[in-house]
Amino acid sequence: MKDNQALVARSLLSPIDTNADLMARYEAHQEKLMAMRTDPNVDLAECFMEGLKAQAEQLGKGLQDNQQVLMYCYHGLEKLCVRSIGMPSANVVSMRCVDADNRETYITGHMHAVTFSFVIHTLVPPEVKTPIGFNIPNSSEG
Repeated sequence: MKDNQALVARSLLSPIDTNADLMARYEAHQEKLMAMRTDPNVDLAECFMEGLKAQAEQLGKGLQDNQQVLMYCYHGLEKLCVRSIGMPSANVVSMRCVDADNRETYITGHMHAVTFSFVIHTLVPPEVKTPIGFNIPNSSEG
């Protein structure tokens, strides 16, 4: 039994291993671990955007041809219709919206400061469907 333990001990730490060798292996291992880690905010941003997109898609199921889902955000007292939404960083939301006077408006803010609502809208000709654009971080979807 002691011979097996000695053999294992020698295989783990050979006499040619110096402190510099051990330190180099440790640093290489740490670099590999750091490369595998992701920023938790990036994961949160992906979940946030995927959740918004999933909710819009779920609400859009079974709609009539003359209906669409609209997404609204609130900026102060103003209610804005969201045309596209993305996250340029892990916690910043950027939106292209239309205000009550039909002016294009761009809003950028912290993801926790934005409130959204979804509405089923019946189109009146000559209106056409305008899908919500989603820019999911780290994804090929858009």
